[in-house]
Amino acid sequence: MSDPNRPEGWTSLGAAWRSDRGAAGSFQAVDVSAVRARSAKFARRIRRRNVLEVLGGAIIVAAGVRIVWTETRPLMIAGGVAMALGALLMTSVILLRARNASPPPLDAPTRDVLAYERSELERQARLLERVWVWYLAPLLPGVALIYTDELLRAIERGEPGAIATSIALFIAALLCFVVVGRLNARSARRLRDRARGVAEAADDAEAS
Repeated sequence: MSDPNRPEGWTSLGAAWRSDRGAAGSFQAVDVSAVRARSAKFARRIRRRNVLEVLGGAIIVAAGVRIVWTETRPLMIAGGVAMALGALLMTSVILLRARNASPPPLDAPTRDVLAYERSELERQARLLERVWVWYLAPLLPGVALIYTDELLRAIERGEPGAIATSIALFIAALLCFVVVGRLNARSARRLRDRARGVAEAADDAEAS
């Protein structure tokens, strides 16, 4: 059974390398074009994700600005400001830290091509591991302020149903944050596994 942590195209790499008695140097058995294609596919996926995240951030900023513009209650206005600022921070991290690094030149050694693939996997994994810091935490104050304002309005009106609804919606929002955090943590672990697979396969090829 193949190792799921080994990237596609690395199957039987060690055996192929050891059977190549006339090899002139390390990594000769590595299909560099396959490695580059795999890295390019991953880069395209990251670009699509970044575009969607930036668009989502822009929508949240617009929603926060609208709240500030239309609301009169101080708590709601504060929530709109916090929402817009949190989305701006999140979007800034996407634009500055989550972009793909430039791939190595076409004539780069195989070692550099493999190192690039591994570093990109690890860099994206680090971002996902810290998603609570740069993505979820900045959005949480705005959500808390807005739902708190809704709860206070319901209490002022003396409507038990509206009070229960406000509390339930706030709890649901918090649960969504937890789910997003867990999903990103799981994705980060998968990327770490892939990076380890690249490193181990490269070490096998070099040592054989």
